[in-house]
Amino acid sequence: DVAIYAVGDQMDARGWQVNRLQFPEGLHDVTWDGRDEEGRGVGSGMYFVRLSSRGVAESKKVVVAK
Repeated sequence: DVAIYAVGDQMDARGWQVNRLQFPEGLHDVTWDGRDEEGRGVGSGMYFVRLSSRGVAESKKVVVAK
């Protein structure tokens, strides 16, 4: 499970979560195209990407610059 969360001014009316990507079990290369769950491009700013699998979770900061 990969979830992308907005930070600060990038937060939309739905709250912090911008998108969630789900994959079947196994190894995967993941690329986020900078779009929310409805296919709209997100604004420039800082976001957190949270990867969780088998009870382990890790978060990383990403910056979208346009």
